Amino acid sequence: MSPNGIIRRLLRRVLLPAFCVIMSWQSLAFARTSDVGRLPFDLAAGEAAVTLKRFGAQAAREIMFPAEAVAGVKTNAIKGDFTARDALDRIVAGTGLTIVEDEPSGALM
Repeated sequence: MSPNGIIRRLLRRVLLPAFCVIMSWQSLAFARTSDVGRLPFDLAAGEAAVTLKRFGAQAAREIMFPAEAVAGVKTNAIKGDFTARDALDRIVAGTGLTIVEDEPSGALM
């Protein structure tokens, strides 16, 4: 296995649990209320770095994450009305990425 392969494997297995989605202060309020409201999503499957940005655009929120942690990860397509959390869970299902919500702040990691 090449050094790049080892680094990718390490990123996916060790650093991905620390995968952070950092939201602006407006997004924190959105995260707390997003479970109440459903939003329309239409996202094609693709590179996580791209689809997560598109998710942010469709959710009308800024979303930030470490690009190296999602490099080479392919996400799932979704289409329909979902809460933001449900949409994220569906996008990353089966990818090795995990979305974790910090209950006090509402931030997603």
